[in-house]
This record gives sequence, structure tokens and C-alpha cells, in this order.
Amino acid sequence: MITDYLILVIVYKYFYYLGLQRIKIITYMRGKTVLITGGTAGIGKAIGTELAKKQAQLIIVGSDSDRASQAVEEIRRLSSNVFVRAIIADLSSTEGVDELVDSISARYPSIDVLINNVGYISIEREVTIDGFEKILFLNYLLPFYLTFHLMPMLRAAPAARIVNIAGGAYKHGAINLADLQSIKRYQPYRALAQAKLALVQYSLQLAKKLEETSISVFIADPGVSTSGMGPGNPAWPWLYRKILMPLVATTPQLAAGSAIYAASSGDLEGKTGLFINPKATVILPTGKADQPVAGTNLWNTSETILGIRYDV
Repeated sequence: MITDYLILVIVYKYFYYLGLQRIKIITYMRGKTVLITGGTAGIGKAIGTELAKKQAQLIIVGSDSDRASQAVEEIRRLSSNVFVRAIIADLSSTEGVDELVDSISARYPSIDVLINNVGYISIEREVTIDGFEKILFLNYLLPFYLTFHLMPMLRAAPAARIVNIAGGAYKHGAINLADLQSIKRYQPYRALAQAKLALVQYSLQLAKKLEETSISVFIADPGVSTSGMGPGNPAWPWLYRKILMPLVATTPQLAAGSAIYAASSGDLEGKTGLFINPKATVILPTGKADQPVAGTNLWNTSETILGIRYDV
């Protein structure tokens, strides 16, 4: 039985990797400024490395200065691109996000590509310094809040792109506005699925609101990878973590393909509101993702709890 399982794993991964290798060639990014949150490790660093190879001016955001320095050195070495820098920020608090925005706006006139890559899951329910449930904040409210504050810099770019990383967990999500922060009932995957569905609904709403502008919004699904959100994370159930995830998990380098395509492909010029799967193929989100009324209610609730109001 174990032998059969190993054969299944090998065959599946062969064809899965074969599909990933067919990802379309991406466009050079010379002269474009790219900002990646969670860019010092895992999928974020892999995305940054490939975009730096395309000569983008790269800004990676992380919370650990040593890891950030190592990431910058590695990306510069692999890409032969000296225009790579890291900014240290605590993205688990609105104050930290505000400080990040101030730092970026003081150095750069515009942002061409914003990649909201931070992802988080935890066994225990945790609360940020602002009082937000941590999975909800880092996976959804953070992109909502950061994008809001960076909107002037995105508008200043000729044709900006916003890429939100939202894996397939959103398909299993259900948004409960009465208990959005999982106070009454907390289960890690349920909280993650809700946050990712919220991110997808927000992305589609934002794309519609920005249709008459030069800003495009894309959702990128990295699939399952061996990054920090992958099989090694104890928040996943044992069977899923030990048996199912290893079957489909890819390296961060392969998982980065959908976001790289969304951030840089010429095929997507003039398009918006698209979902890019792990093989860099444009697909339609499931029905629960594209629900205008639910999306509007979520949007309004998010603005209220964050104390902001989008001017779009």
C-alpha cells in the first residue's frame, strides 16, 4: 500500500510540475517598482527573485532584519540586480502598516506592482495589538488596509497592478459577518478559508471599482507549497499535513508562478478582476466568490472596523 502511495505521489507530481513548467514567458520589468509583503522567505522571496531577474526595482517587506538582509543578498546574487532593498515593518498592526507606507512614500513616487503575499494560520486563536483576530487581519484586513493607503502611489503609476495571493482555501470558506473575527467559534482552517474568501471577494469588488482607472487587480493562487503555510505548519490536521499535502505540495519557486504571471505578463494588459491558477491559467472564481451583495456588505464592514473609507 505504501509503495502504491509513493508511485501515486511521483506520477501526480510529474504531471503537475510538467504543467507548471509551461507557464507563459513573462515580460521584462525594467523601470517598474514592485512591492512584495512577506517577501523575505518562501513564495514571496521566490516571486521577488524572478521579478528582479526581469530588472524590476524590488522592495521586499519583512519583520526580521537578519532574514531580510540575507534575502536581499540572495536575490541580488541570483538576479544580478542591485535595485533590491528590504523594509522592516510590523505588518500585524495598523501602526506598523502606517509606518511602512510613510517609509515607501518618502522614497518612491509610485508603485507599479503591489503583491499582497502575507499569509498566516495558527492552531490557537490570536489577537493583534489592534484587537483583530490574527488570521483575519494578516490574510485579509492587512491587504485591504495597505492597498487603501498605497492607492495614491498606485494611481501615480502608468498602469499599476495589484496582485492578491489567495489559495484554493477560499472555495471552502463562508463569511459570517456576525462573527467575522471567530470569537464564538474558532477553528484554524475555517478562519483561514473565511479570510481567503474575503480577500477574493474584496479583490473582485476592487477590480470593479477601479475599472475606469489604469489599475488592474488580479488574484493569484499559488497552490500548496512547502513554504511556511505548507505541510510543516502544525495548524493543519494531521492527516492533511502528513498524507494529503505532501502529495500536492510544490516548491516555493514553482508556487510563485501564478503571482509572477499576474504581476508581469503582457497577456494581461488592459484586463482586471481575473483569477490566476497555479499553472498561470485564467479561470473564474467559484460562485460564492463573485457575489456583489455579499461583497459590498463585507467591504462596508471592513471599512468600518478599520476606520477608513476608500475613495474609488
